[in-house]
Amino acid sequence: MGTWSMRVILVCGVAAVGCGGKSGATDTAVTPVDVGDSATGDHTTSGEPETKAEEVTPEERAPDCLLRSGEPAQCGGGADGAACGTCPENFVCHDGVCECVPQCSGKESGPDGCGDECGDDRAPPVPQCEGKECGPDSAGGSCGECTGGAEVCSQGKCVSPPDCSQAGAGECQRFMESAFSFEANAEGGLDLDDDPDTCAPEGECSDGVDNGFAAVLPELLSFFPEADAYLEALYGTEVFLQLSADNWDLGGGTFDLVGMYARPDASAGPCEWEAGGCASCALPDDVNSWDCSTPMTFESALVLDGVLTAGGPESLFSLQVPLGQDVALTVTFNMASIQAKVVPLDGGGFRLEDGLIGGAVRKDELMEAVDYMPEDLLSGEEKTVMKEALDTLAIPDIDTDDDGEKDAISFAFHFSTLPGTSVGLCPEW
Repeated sequence: MGTWSMRVILVCGVAAVGCGGKSGATDTAVTPVDVGDSATGDHTTSGEPETKAEEVTPEERAPDCLLRSGEPAQCGGGADGAACGTCPENFVCHDGVCECVPQCSGKESGPDGCGDECGDDRAPPVPQCEGKECGPDSAGGSCGECTGGAEVCSQGKCVSPPDCSQAGAGECQRFMESAFSFEANAEGGLDLDDDPDTCAPEGECSDGVDNGFAAVLPELLSFFPEADAYLEALYGTEVFLQLSADNWDLGGGTFDLVGMYARPDASAGPCEWEAGGCASCALPDDVNSWDCSTPMTFESALVLDGVLTAGGPESLFSLQVPLGQDVALTVTFNMASIQAKVVPLDGGGFRLEDGLIGGAVRKDELMEAVDYMPEDLLSGEEKTVMKEALDTLAIPDIDTDDDGEKDAISFAFHFSTLPGTSVGLCPEW
């Protein structure tokens, strides 16, 4: 069944590429997503028709989006072609760059929307193909096509795409349970800003814990009474969230932890995860096809005294929150952190229990997300009531962009896992 989803992409306010610990730009974007039968899909957005080329660079983009030159990508990327952002109306994406398309149809004069003028006396565009083997020439033509079979055009060069089939491969921990946290204490949230003297929501928190959404959730979920049940079901059925690593070092060494959405590995046959020995494959939508990077990457994960910790100011985490049978909200947290008990299992292996994931979501993006929700889910009047509730109750307690202003609300949810093995990417489905 098709699923409508709003993706709120909030990337860390630290100058890092890929807030999963890799350096990059500050990112935030809200994009409606048609997810089809899986949890992700093609992104669409629009902009002002007279936007000029120098204005279209998205200030916010998904993590790990670099051009081959090393510059940040504006658009494209990922299996859905939009992981790094989408271009405004009248722009096209080519190799990660938004290129303006002049709008002169039916016009004898006036601005063309690209910083130039329409009309017969307009200087003809000059093809720009120096150093390029392929792609558009910026004058309505082409600099050539790639004919090398599997080669694709990237930044004007014909290149072979990398083999990402092993992305997310390794020992994994499958999410089996998850639930919103309504508490702002040591059992219900994390200290995101590393300041034990501050906590949220004010007057209802302790132990330096930041979970501002504890004051918002009851009101917010009243609009979606089945959301918590759908959230629990999502992680126990066909599509689930998993954490994987090449080497889970339980002896105090650091390692990289990758979060991806996955499904059971069909080639391995039926398996009961509670019995152990099950395999999964990661959904290709979560992988940047340019460099095989994944947005939910936590460098320097650590297990100490039986407790796993990972993430921090430069990490992000994506959570898909079903709001109804056909609607989901995908929220990616800034400053994402993970904490969980590592519990050994009889016969070897381990699972994660009493897990918490915390992060911060920008308030302006939440408000905008409400506007994008379909009318058959929320009427115009209900959207107004919901935004009024968010405006009153969602008090920013985290500064995500280091400008001295608190702009995001802290959030936390509980989880537990069972072990398995991730074989890498699933076949396209």
